[in-house]
This record gives sequence, C-alpha cells and structure tokens, in this order.
Amino acid sequence: MASRLLLLASLVESDGVHATPAGKLSLATAPTSRESVRNGLRAAIEHGQLQPGIRLKRAHDLATAIGVSRSTIGAAVMDLVHEGLIERRSTGEKVVRQPPAGPRVTVRPVALTFDGPPLEYADIVAFAAERPRSDLIWKQHHEGRCVAEIRVATDPRWWSPPSRWTWDAPIGPQRDVERVEVAISYDVDSIGTRWLVVVAVFYSENAQCTVTLQLAHGFFSVELV
Repeated sequence: MASRLLLLASLVESDGVHATPAGKLSLATAPTSRESVRNGLRAAIEHGQLQPGIRLKRAHDLATAIGVSRSTIGAAVMDLVHEGLIERRSTGEKVVRQPPAGPRVTVRPVALTFDGPPLEYADIVAFAAERPRSDLIWKQHHEGRCVAEIRVATDPRWWSPPSRWTWDAPIGPQRDVERVEVAISYDVDSIGTRWLVVVAVFYSENAQCTVTLQLAHGFFSVELV
C-alpha cells in the first residue's frame, strides 16, 4: 500500500458522546496492506488521536473508506485486539481502549526467504499448560531442516500465547509489563549451523514471560516502546 493520509472522522461512528476525531490517519508504506493499516491505527491510538471509547466503523465501511479488502481490515483490527488497543464486544463493535502503561516490547522475525515458496506459518510442536507455567514452541522447517524456532515460557494467568501465529507477527505480552530485558547472541550447533539468538524477558509484578527466538536465516527486529 502506498503512503497516504485519510481523515480520521471517516473511520469512526458518531455516537453523540465522544468528539469526532480531528486530523488524519497516516498509512505509511509497509510490506503488506494489513501492516500499513495496523501500524496507522496503532499510532493514532497511542498518540491520542483516537480516544478511548471511540467506536470504529464496521469492517465493510472501514474497508471502503481505506480502500482495502474487508479481510485485510479484519486482520489488522484483530492484531490490535490482541495487543489490547481495541476491544471487540459481543455486539460486534470495535471500541478503542486506553493504551497499556509501561514498556511494550515485541520480538519479530522478518524477511525470512529461501529458494522456493515463502514460509508463512510455523508449526506448534509442543505445548504444556501446567501451572504455574505454560511452554509453547514454534518451529519452522525448510527442506526438512529446522531454520527457525520460537520458545515462549510464561505464567498463563498473565499472558497466553496465541494458538495460531503468522511468522512475521510480533510476539510478546502487551499489557502489565513493568520492565524487559533483551539479550542478543550467537550459537553454533553440532553440524555447524550458526544461529542468531534473541531472548526477551518480560516482567510484571508477579509474573515473568521469556520469549526466545532462534534464526538460522533471515532477519529480526526488536521494538521497545
């Protein structure tokens, strides 16, 4: 999607309670339309342009206003629901929430490419939900060899990993994070493969979540807000 600006007022429902937002939504160029829409809405919420309590228009009307498909809108909005920035009510309404306080960190593997078709989904190969901790492992294979792995260890009462995860999606708790520690290193396995290892440890008052990302190929990004 090419970079462009849209009036915020064209994206929300007027309810007579909340003031119609002024200003424009910036849709910067991104690898996919989903990312462009998601990033634009996230920025508008975090910068206070879209105030808590404001209702977004229905998916069909949003898609028409922005000029993307309804499925793209649905995916972008659900990303923000998972981040805690939008509330999805039983009536189908999508309502802006107060941005979470404290640091927000995501670990995101990006631009994983190989000779042949792109690898989009990672397989969940292990899951244990024994209190007080849940462990989840995603592995991605290419030509029969593991090329990337993500391990998540967390207190399920604080944060539960998604059951379905796209490989370029950010991963990490979005609420109640008090501090985070990120360490980046390299490791070489027994067959000589050099792995990039990113470990992000998230802390809340009474819980801890560790996200470990190992990549034999590709790039990653760690974002701290």
